[in-house]
Amino acid sequence: MMESSIAVRDAVGAVTAFQGFLLDITDRKRAEQEIRRRNRELLVLNSIAQTLSESMDLNDSLFRTLRQLSELFRLDATSLYLVNEQELSLSRIAAVGYRSEYARNFPKVPVQPELLQHVKAVHATFLSAQGLPLPPVFRSVQQKEEITSAFLVILWSKDRVLGVLLIGTRSPREFSPADINLLIAVGSQISNAIDRTLLYEETRTAYDNLRRTQEQLLHSEKMAAVGQLISGVAHELNNPLTAILGYSQLLTGSPDVGTQGVEYADKLYKQAQRTHRIVQNLLSFARQHKPERVAVQINQILEETLALRDYDLRMKNIRVHLELASDLPVTWLIRTSFSRYSSIW
Repeated sequence: MMESSIAVRDAVGAVTAFQGFLLDITDRKRAEQEIRRRNRELLVLNSIAQTLSESMDLNDSLFRTLRQLSELFRLDATSLYLVNEQELSLSRIAAVGYRSEYARNFPKVPVQPELLQHVKAVHATFLSAQGLPLPPVFRSVQQKEEITSAFLVILWSKDRVLGVLLIGTRSPREFSPADINLLIAVGSQISNAIDRTLLYEETRTAYDNLRRTQEQLLHSEKMAAVGQLISGVAHELNNPLTAILGYSQLLTGSPDVGTQGVEYADKLYKQAQRTHRIVQNLLSFARQHKPERVAVQINQILEETLALRDYDLRMKNIRVHLELASDLPVTWLIRTSFSRYSSIW
């Protein structure tokens, strides 16, 4: 009430009466309180929007948002779940206010398709958890945490259910229409933040894939150039090698060169043969192939690979001792461009 009174006095100044009125200002006080509450809610809502937009670290921003939401509505427990419609599952990504270890380590849980279909059919935004066919683990958490009132805010991304915001209190609680609208507004901001983060992740993944594809293309072009160079060099080497092999064989069979000469010619022939094998391996490496399935001997591939690496190994004082099984079965491989073989079948 608001009071306004005056004193009525006589000619000598003595109070003869009091005159005044009382005004009921209950509605005005309620309106002022409502305005103050709404201002505070708008400030928190603005703070939540800023929290969700200022950082690309989704987990951190969602955790801080749930804390602000709990303070604003005096909630005892809040948690946020993402819906995977293909797997029909819920995955918790943030939670505040839970006491038990069981509730803090919440597993991925399956969701009934009927529940998801019902939510989509009515385009629900705010639901009481009472009576809903939630997974049993939710009921277990509710009992262990002594949650008496629980509600769900559905997070929408256009016509797709993106996630669920679960709020709970340990004492009976009802929300006014204004509170429900504010919770839905917060849920919409959370949906936008999640959508923005998922879009960023998809864009980054697409960029990484494009960069890897460009690197592979560049590497392929380099390998093509290297293959052409190797092929040209190998063909140039084949001509003198053929002459060296032929004349060394003639010297080995000639009676005029003597014993020492035959020994030298034989060594020359063996080294020329080794060089010829290396040249053939280089040509095989440089030759482009369509992917094809071929049967090979593993031992032969090992020997040819070591022959190509022989110089580097010797320069680094590495001696290779081979112990290869002679009874290995034939192995099927996939042969592709610029590589002898790429994968085993």
